[in-house]
Amino acid sequence: MFSEIPLIKAISMAIGVVILGKLITVLFSNYLENKFHGSYTKKNDVDFDYLVEKKKKELSKGKSNTSDPTQLTSEQIQKNKRSKTEQYYSKQLNKHDSSSEEFQSTKEALKIFDSLQWGEGPTFVEIRNQIEKVCALNFEVFEITKSFKSIIRLDLLILIKRPELPNAKEIQQICTNVFFITKIFEIIKNDQIHQLDTFFKRYNIDKDIFVDAYYLYINTTLDPVNLFAKQLSSTDELKSLSIQDIESKLINYIYADDKKSVISFKSFIDNLTNLVQEIEIFYPIMDVDNSTKNATSILKLPENFDQDMLKSKYKKMAKIRHPDRFISKNLPDNIMKNISDNFTKIKDAYDLLRK
Repeated sequence: MFSEIPLIKAISMAIGVVILGKLITVLFSNYLENKFHGSYTKKNDVDFDYLVEKKKKELSKGKSNTSDPTQLTSEQIQKNKRSKTEQYYSKQLNKHDSSSEEFQSTKEALKIFDSLQWGEGPTFVEIRNQIEKVCALNFEVFEITKSFKSIIRLDLLILIKRPELPNAKEIQQICTNVFFITKIFEIIKNDQIHQLDTFFKRYNIDKDIFVDAYYLYINTTLDPVNLFAKQLSSTDELKSLSIQDIESKLINYIYADDKKSVISFKSFIDNLTNLVQEIEIFYPIMDVDNSTKNATSILKLPENFDQDMLKSKYKKMAKIRHPDRFISKNLPDNIMKNISDNFTKIKDAYDLLRK
């Protein structure tokens, strides 16, 4: 019995040594974490505050007494390999008093550049939400971030012809327009037009008409008459282009003609949908089947229309779609037939609804 006691003591000591070893390992690990990172972070957590501070220290180490990258001089910015656009914004920041509205506006713009370090900055999330609200389309934030990097690479923000560079709100609108125009190109080129079905449904747009409208929108040398007179396939023409071809035209989609003001995303979508309406003239519309619902749909009237609204709508459509407008355009026979037939259908629908 007494011979078993040393064995029990030995086992107890061995267990104690193992437990003590594990405890020392944990404590030592915490000590190292505190020493080098300042605070303990769980293995599966991401401490963004720590990452931000770490990045600022890397930017300013040996080059500046401040950890705020927006305060770096032009020479320091160049050494830190900040983009040309960021350099322009930093120079603009240094021209203003820190208490001025212009200083705060520029600083807000620079925060968008800083957020690229972490991928999903609040501006890019807002862009995703705006596109979803306006177009009923849902895209990934990282795709929008990638688009903003293209804007920086192409120096699009510094091409504005006014003393002040685009502010944070304008940058958001520019990025939204650029992302949308390049994403649509990618979708069409890759035969994934079905991804836009919810957009087509919201705006009551035919996908083939939309592709024609998009092609005309990015090709400023053509108008609807040219497109149909030359019997071009918009899909084939788009597929022959590269993303570089689209990027070379982006300046036209983000600034007004005078290059002094930024086109809002709403205006951009309005311009595109208005072009869709222009192209509809050349496509055959549905036949009149003597039903009120059918006639209302042809004239694009709401269900609760009145006679004044009916007359106004008919006059507008008849003026735009009258065949005499296109006789001298040298359009193909099938397109002229569509125009003539459509005009007749519009008149028949009007006669059906008129009291």
